[in-house]
Amino acid sequence: MKRYYDDLDPALVSAAERARAEGKLDDAALEDFFTRVRPFLDDVQAARLRAMIDKLKTGE
Repeated sequence: MKRYYDDLDPALVSAAERARAEGKLDDAALEDFFTRVRPFLDDVQAARLRAMIDKLKTGE
């Protein structure tokens, strides 16, 4: 999964990390977002998003 995270847009990752650090983006919000957009993504896109969410949740 890490390989998908590394391919993400750095600006998107930075914005998500900043929101997470400011307490504006918690685990429940991340999971809700994934659940809502998953039907619109292909498998590769979903894996990339899942990797980003997992990384944000673990704080890596």
